[in-house]
Amino acid sequence: MDYRNLFIFLAIILGMAVSINFPTQGLFNDNQQTKSYINHDPIFIDGNKHFRATIIAKNWFGDGSESTPYVIDRLRIIGPRSSNLIEIRNTDLHFKINNCILSGGNGGIFLSNVKNGIISYNNISKNVCGISLNYSTNNIISWDTITHNVLEGIFLDSSRNSKLSDNIITDNLWTGVELWDSGNSNLSDNLVTNNNGSGIILGRSGGCFISSNNVSSNKYTGIKLLDSESCILLENFIVHNNLNGISFGNASNAKIFNNIVLSNRWFGIRIYDSRRNIFTNNTLSNNHRYGILLESSSKDNKVIQNDFIGNYGVDYSQAFDDGETNEFLYNYWDEWTSPDTNADGVVDLSYLIDGNAGNQDKHPLVSQYLIISRTSDRYGLNTIIGLILLIITLSVLTVLLFKQKSMRIF
Repeated sequence: MDYRNLFIFLAIILGMAVSINFPTQGLFNDNQQTKSYINHDPIFIDGNKHFRATIIAKNWFGDGSESTPYVIDRLRIIGPRSSNLIEIRNTDLHFKINNCILSGGNGGIFLSNVKNGIISYNNISKNVCGISLNYSTNNIISWDTITHNVLEGIFLDSSRNSKLSDNIITDNLWTGVELWDSGNSNLSDNLVTNNNGSGIILGRSGGCFISSNNVSSNKYTGIKLLDSESCILLENFIVHNNLNGISFGNASNAKIFNNIVLSNRWFGIRIYDSRRNIFTNNTLSNNHRYGILLESSSKDNKVIQNDFIGNYGVDYSQAFDDGETNEFLYNYWDEWTSPDTNADGVVDLSYLIDGNAGNQDKHPLVSQYLIISRTSDRYGLNTIIGLILLIITLSVLTVLLFKQKSMRIF
C-alpha cells in the first residue's frame, strides 16, 4: 500500500494541532512532580553577609551571582502563624526560591529591600499573605500556585520593575494580586480566579503592562486601576467577575485593547475621574449592565472599533456617558446593524449613547469588527481539540510506520 498521500495529510493535521495556542497554566504549572521535601523551620536572612553565611551553613547551592544564584529549594515549612516562613531583607545578591511548600505562616514569602530574586514553582497556601514584596525591585514571581491565603495572594508595596507571570492565584480571601507604588511592572499569563476580593488591583502604579491574564469569577472587580498613569491592558480574558470586568478611578493615558470582557455581574468597563484613555478592539459581551460606563469627570476618552454584544437589556443602550468630550467611533452594536443603503459597512443612523453627555457613535458598524482571539479560549475548547488531534495523529503515524516496517521485513 502507498502511504505517501496519507502521510502528507496527517502531517497537515499534525501541523494544525501543534499550531493551536496551548495554555501553559494548569497543565504544566507543577514543577514539583514527585520531589522529596525537607521539613524546615522558618528562614530569616538580613543582608548580604548573613545571606552568604546562611548558604554556607546550610550547604545550599550557588554563589549569589547572576549566573549561579543561591538556591533555596524543596523545603516544606508549615507555620507558625506569628512568623514569615521565608523572610529576606536588604540584599542585592541573586537567588531563587524554588519548589517549596509554604503554609500556615504570617507571610509565605516576604522580601524587603531586595533585588534580583526569583520566586518560582512554589505552593503557597493558608498564610495571612502569600507573597509580599516591600521596597524591592527587579524581582520575578512565576509559576507559583498561591491559594487560600487570608489576605492577598501577592502584595507589592513600593516594588517597581517586578515581573509576575504564569502564576495560579486562586481562592484567596481578599485580592488575588495587589500593587501599590509599584510602577513599570509586568503581569502576564496569570490565572487569577475565585478570589474573595478583586482579581488584580493597581494603585499609584504607572507604566504597568498587564497582558494575557485570565481574571475570572472574583467576588469584586476583575482588574482595577487607581491613580495610575500610562498602563497597557492587552489580550486579557476577564469573565464572570461579581462586580465590574475593568474599573478605572483617576487612571489616565491607558491603552486597553484586544481584551475579552464577558458576563461580568455589573459593568464590562467602569470609568470615573479618568482622562485620555483609549479603548479599542475589545469585545464587551453579555455584561449584566452597560458594556462601558463613563461617569462624570471622565474626559477625552476614546472608544473605537469595539464589539458590544448583548450587554444590558432592550430598553437601554449598551454604553453610558456622563462625562465630557468622550468619543465613540466605528463600534459594533449588535442590536443596531441596519439600514446600510450604500453598503459601506456603516449603519446609516447614529447609535445613541445613554447618559447626560448626549453622546453617539456616528459610524456604527454593520458587522462585528473582531473575531474573538485565542486569549478567550486559553483554557477551553481549542486546547481540547488540539490535544485530541495531536494524540490521534501521532497514534496513526506510529501504526502506519510499524506496518510499513513489517511489510518490508516480510
